[in-house]
This record gives sequence, structure tokens and C-alpha cells, in this order.
Amino acid sequence: VDLATMFYAAEADIGKPRAATLAPRLAELNRLVVVSSADYPAVSVPSSVFASHQVALFCNLPTTGPAVVAMNKAARAADCRFVAVESRGVMGSVFVDGGDAFTIIDARGEDLATCIVTDLNRDGTVFCQEDKAHDAEVGDSVYFSGVESPTALNTPQGATKPSLFKIIDVFSPSSFKIELPEELQGREIVWKGSGGYVSVSRQPQQVSFKSLEDSITRSEER
Repeated sequence: VDLATMFYAAEADIGKPRAATLAPRLAELNRLVVVSSADYPAVSVPSSVFASHQVALFCNLPTTGPAVVAMNKAARAADCRFVAVESRGVMGSVFVDGGDAFTIIDARGEDLATCIVTDLNRDGTVFCQEDKAHDAEVGDSVYFSGVESPTALNTPQGATKPSLFKIIDVFSPSSFKIELPEELQGREIVWKGSGGYVSVSRQPQQVSFKSLEDSITRSEER
């Protein structure tokens, strides 16, 4: 352990393996995540290790070398996420493989806004108070509460999940348009949204990662 470059190490850790030193310190950052170190040569990590973990992290091995490529294949076969990091002085690299189907719960990682509704149009346009931006994007969803009419926009009291409406257009930081279900498209409906609230709810996204081997051989593709 090099104390000059290892933030989580102390003098008592000198001579100890890096992985064993770091594991308990990293675990302190998030109590919901179990962190353990595996004492195996890089080329012979058993498949059972990948199968029993959600993420495998390899440090300071040649990222494009055959050993790391082989371990990435083994991790993919066990549906284990894979991270390889390499630091060489002022240069370094990070490779992340989330597998063929990785779900992102919140791509932006920001607090979701709740705004006061000032007006509603029959075409699904929603106007909010201008003192707070809704921060919503096309493809996000919203749910309503306290809307006077049509009350069908509101999530029913006691519901376990909100009634979501998809945003199909954004006009300004205080206005957007939602996709209306057929039952809310009648002309006889009175639209009066003043005093209600609208909250943004981002939907999970599924993305696909390339394997390390594909990333090396097809590095020109994005």
C-alpha cells in the first residue's frame, strides 16, 4: 500500500494487499452495499465468484490484456456487472460493462420537481407557476393531485401507484404537454387546473453495454 496515493490507507496498512485494505473502507460509504475482496490471480477467478456478486472490480491490470478480456467474458456469462480501472501515473482508464440489459432508475440523478398548476388546456398543455422550473423532458411522466377538473387526472386516494401521464412536448421551464387518454379527450370536460399540483416521475431506462472485447476491436463505434 502506497500512502501517497491511497486515500483510505493508514500506516498500519503498509504491507497489506490493496483489495483487502480497501474493502472495509469502501463498505462504509454505503451500508446497503456489501463489499468483499477476492484473493485470486486475475486469470483464475472462479465463475462462482462472479455468480455470487453483482459487480466485479479489477484494479491496475492491463485493461486491454487477455486476462482482463477473459474475466469480462466470465462476468458476462454470470450476469455480473464488470468494472476495470487502471492508473499509470498521470494517465489512466476506466472500463464499465453493465451487460446487455442494464436498468438505469434515474439517468439524471436530480431531485424531482413538484409544481403548482396554474392552468390546463384541452389538448393536454399544462402551465405551472413560473417561479419554479419543472425540469421535465420529453419522455418523462408526471402525476397530478388536487386538480379541480378533470378529477380523472388526479391519482385516486389510497392508490399504491400514481396515475402517470407521459410528456410529449416541452414548451418552457413552466409549461409542457401530456399525452391524454381517450376518456379525457371529450369536449364536454371542464378543464380547470388552478390550485392543483403536478410532480415529475422519471421512468427507468434500459441500456446495453458492449463487452471489453467488442470495445477494443470496434473502438471507432459509439
